[in-house]
Order: sequence, then structure tokens, then C-alpha cells
Amino acid sequence: MYMWEEAEFISVLGRDVYAYGLFAAFGAVGMLVLLAMLAHVKKLQKGAASLIFVLAMALGAVCSKVFFALFSLNVDVPLFGKMLPQVFTGGGHSMIGALCGGFLGAGLAAKMIKEKPLRCMDVFAVSALGFVFFARLGEMFVEDFGISRSLIYEFSTRLPFAINGEYDSCLATYLMEAACALVMLGILLHDVKKQEKDGSTFILFLLLFGASQIVMESLRYDRHMSYTFIRMQQVLAILVLTGGLLFAAKRAGKDKKQLLMLFGMMVIISGIGVALEFAIDRTEINRYLLYLAFVVLVSIPVYMGVKLRKKGT
Repeated sequence: MYMWEEAEFISVLGRDVYAYGLFAAFGAVGMLVLLAMLAHVKKLQKGAASLIFVLAMALGAVCSKVFFALFSLNVDVPLFGKMLPQVFTGGGHSMIGALCGGFLGAGLAAKMIKEKPLRCMDVFAVSALGFVFFARLGEMFVEDFGISRSLIYEFSTRLPFAINGEYDSCLATYLMEAACALVMLGILLHDVKKQEKDGSTFILFLLLFGASQIVMESLRYDRHMSYTFIRMQQVLAILVLTGGLLFAAKRAGKDKKQLLMLFGMMVIISGIGVALEFAIDRTEINRYLLYLAFVVLVSIPVYMGVKLRKKGT
């Protein structure tokens, strides 16, 4: 998997290896181990874990590149030009695109072996976090990637994820995202073992990953997949969170009118989020207060989704 020329290489057994690619490989191994373990726990058919892994990795790699090509609107290359084969040998990637491709692969694998699709989704939702954890750690080897705005408060430089440079300091958001992935992995591992209704852990993944990524993308200031002030990965994360909320509501027996009301609520929440983004960038209001408000804001649909999920089980 390639990103751009400024990325670092490291030497392994006398050969230069792309550092990010090595960590992505670690993530793939971690995902495979989790798939094998959870396939046994959830009593999937023999060979299900291997098939999910192969299809998820293949479709994840493709969708990661396609999402990057489609949503990197700040790149001065015509849309159809970005969809040419060079997209798959250079450029960048989309983590949400990779996950969408992975879930597509898990669903396809279920169809091929006549397994329950939502059960495969549950298993992949947990396992995918093993990949996300290592992939985020690998971002440390990409120059000026996965970092926040410059820290403007002196005490902020002593925060656990702070990087103190010669001229300014910032947060290593890639480490924060890796930590989030590890925490979510622990939560979902506990959840998937006790949940009897297929799809419940998948819903929890959508809620937690979508909400956390909305905040993380706000913190990131590397211009990855951005168009002016719009961060396309953040928009995609909002859709992930919305999907989890609506899925939970549907399983809880909510009718179309109630689903539309929930969707309208998410539109309002998104609008408030945009206002907070403007405040963070263009006002003197304390950023800690603004981010506290941001976290509270995205916690509302997560809380509602968790409650609805419980009703649907």
C-alpha cells in the first residue's frame, strides 16, 4: 500500500521496506488472528475466517483507493484522471473506504458459504480494529501526517500525545486514533462474546467508530482528503454514525416517521458540529471547552443508538 514519496522506509533483513506498509502488514496479521479466534467463538463454518480475510483485504484495498480518489477534492487532478490505474500505485488511502470494503468482503464471504451475514459482520467489526490499530501507528512514518493544529496553550505541550518540535507543538492524532482503536477493541471483544443477536456488535462498532472518528478528524490538521474547511473523512464518519443509529432504530421497531426524525436530528447535530468547527478555527473561545462541547454533541446519538440497540436485542 503506497501513500506518497515523502513517507519513510526502514531496513528489514537488509532490504528497504515501506514503513507504513510494514505496519499495515502487522495489522493484517492481527486482523487474521482475531478473525480466527472469533470465528471459533461465534461458531462460523470452517474456513470462514480465511475467506473473510481474503475478500476483506482485497476489497478493502480497492475501496480505500477509490474513496481517496473520489473524495480528495483538493487534488488538482480531474476526477476521471484520478480513477486511472495510477491511483492504485501511488497517492493515498481512506481508512473509512478500507473498512467499507472490508465489510463488503465479509458480507460477500457470508453469501458464498451460506453463513449469516450479520454474524460475519460482527466478527469482522471486532477484527478490523486490530488492523486499524497498527495502521494508525504506521502513520508516524509519514511526514506531517496525522497531526493536529499547533497547540496554543503552554500546558498542552505536556499532554500524553503532544509532540514538541523546534518551533511549535501539536498532538499526534495518529496515536490518539490508535489508542481509540485499542479501547474499542476491548469493548467490542467483550460485547461480541455475550451478544446473542447477530448484528448487535456491528451496530456498536458503527456508533463508536463513527463518533470517535468525527472528533479525531476535527483534531487532524494534515489536510488529508480535505476541501477548504471540509474534511471528507469527517463527513464519511458522520454517515457511519448515522447508519449505526438508524440501523439500531430499525431493529428496535421504529417506523419510517421516527427514522426520518432521527435522520433530521443527525442533520441538526451535523450543523452544530460545523458551527463548532468554525469556532475552533476562527474564534478565541477556549479550545478545550469547544472540544468538550464537540464530544458531548457526538455522544448524544451514541447514547441513543446504544439504548435502541438494547431494545432491538
